Amino acid sequence: MTFEITKQELVHNGPVVSTWFAHVRTPDGDMVGREIVRHPGAVAVVPVIDGHVVLIRQYRVAVDAVVLELPAGKLDIAGEDPAAAAARELEEETGFVAANLELMGSLLNSPGFCDERIHVYLAEDLSAGEPHADGA
Repeated sequence: MTFEITKQELVHNGPVVSTWFAHVRTPDGDMVGREIVRHPGAVAVVPVIDGHVVLIRQYRVAVDAVVLELPAGKLDIAGEDPAAAAARELEEETGFVAANLELMGSLLNSPGFCDERIHVYLAEDLSAGEPHADGA
């Protein structure tokens, strides 16, 4: 299968994501259009205490609801290592500091339209502290 992006046009450039329109030639030569959301990437942390995973409650505007989720955040500091971002997000959102932080893997959450790659870390041997979330 050979697909070729022949042209991309910036539609919107926002503080979190940008959207693009791509013109794509399919293997049979047809031209199709695809909308793409570009994202700087993110980290998520699976903090484990006594065999239990720590989740946080966070309001999410996109779904207009408070949801339970893993501590997470985007890679928005230029050059920041994903492991350092994971440690930072864990402490900001839960107050915990992990003695052991291990990459479990990376995933593409919605590759049908978005290039966001999420690096998922296991956090163990946690020390308690005070969260200082940014409220986003």
